Amino acid sequence: MQGTALIIMHPAISHVNASLGIAESLRGAKYQVAYAGHFSIREMIDRNKYRFYELDSMPFGSGYERFYNSKENRTSYLDILLLKLSDKIYHDRKKDLNHLVSTLNPEAIFLDPFLSTDFVLLYEYAKKQQACIFILQTMFSTCKAKYYPPLSSKTTPKFNTYSYLSIETEWVLKYLKFKWWRTLQMVKYLGRDDYSNVKRKLKKHISSRKYKIENFIHLNYSFTNLPEVIIAPQELEFTNSKLREYHFYSGHQIDRSRVDRSVEKSFYETRCQLAQQKVNHGIKIIYLSFGTRYELHRTPILNFIECLLVIATTKRNYRIVITADEELQSQITNKPDNVFIYKRVDQISMLEISDLFISHGGLNSIKESIYCKVPLLIYPLETIGDQPGNAARVEFHKLGRTGDLEKINIKELIALIDSLIQDNVYKENIRKFNEHLKKYTSEYFIKYFIQAKTTYWSQDYDKTLSKL
Repeated sequence: MQGTALIIMHPAISHVNASLGIAESLRGAKYQVAYAGHFSIREMIDRNKYRFYELDSMPFGSGYERFYNSKENRTSYLDILLLKLSDKIYHDRKKDLNHLVSTLNPEAIFLDPFLSTDFVLLYEYAKKQQACIFILQTMFSTCKAKYYPPLSSKTTPKFNTYSYLSIETEWVLKYLKFKWWRTLQMVKYLGRDDYSNVKRKLKKHISSRKYKIENFIHLNYSFTNLPEVIIAPQELEFTNSKLREYHFYSGHQIDRSRVDRSVEKSFYETRCQLAQQKVNHGIKIIYLSFGTRYELHRTPILNFIECLLVIATTKRNYRIVITADEELQSQITNKPDNVFIYKRVDQISMLEISDLFISHGGLNSIKESIYCKVPLLIYPLETIGDQPGNAARVEFHKLGRTGDLEKINIKELIALIDSLIQDNVYKENIRKFNEHLKKYTSEYFIKYFIQAKTTYWSQDYDKTLSKL
């Protein structure tokens, strides 16, 4: 049995799902894998038979003050200012993490990108124990690079001067916006704003000047020369070059043995029937899922579903499977008999029989659709997250199409769906694309992990990273 690999996760099911393939690869290589995080992800971790350690603290420098005292309803400006001045979140997190690593003594630590400031607190332990720390990147890289728009942009590069200048302008505008916001925060909180706090703590805990905060970054904090394992195939990027030397693309890393949250038994019965009808009668199956977090987008989603129901009444050869929570289901009326709605489904199992996947553009959904060779129709819900950038990559590689959820036209929607289902170009593109991804096995990741771990604290580490 090898040593312990610790994965510290942000409390989001999509992030946990993305990490499970990496965890399974490590477990297959005889590492003891343990998760740590908020209690809300315990059920998912327990279902997949990993050890779980609950963390009561929150990452410092990440704006969590408004949640810290929410139970006592102490969320005023003065309450938040006092928290920042006292550094209580920082001290609580440091105590929590010190206890965690002293208990587990991990030789490798993987941090969710939303928890990247934990690196600052764990560095001293890692250096002393010669352990290695990685960012387990559940999105594409959020750093700035030539011909790479911000991850929240729908822009696809054209690789000409005009495209280059347009993308640079997007980055400059975003940087100026963040710079202005950070300045306001610094004044508002008397120099104890999040960014200034992280810079101070970085200087306090880490003497090495190789680790700096990236200035041009879309989300969270990214530290130069801190290795990032990007849980996605590099082929989905806009170019063949890594954005940073310390990036490693692990590919899909989809755990087929993953145990999801409970799925209704009737779903599996329906899936079996649809699979049989597809073989016997040539029906076309459309699967629609806008993910698990769409509370702020219920109205446009409901409008979209109502348009799909109209289409289903005229396209009797189509079968449409929709995921929707109970609140959304209660608002859906006049459902035709070729439409099936569930709170949850086994997504990979569903995609295996689908002809089209209509999605919000979450990276997990895109990876699983490509894995199952299903063309995509993406309607991003967010404008500040990674969904627009993910959608742009799908369209760039001609693996599907994208649309605007706020501008739905039934005639245009029918044309889009028909073209994606009937035009073999998209299916052929996604089949060929999938051929390039066969190298991304568990062994592929473990080979990188062992090489990185072996040389992590050596003088040649930077050179080793650039070759991996």
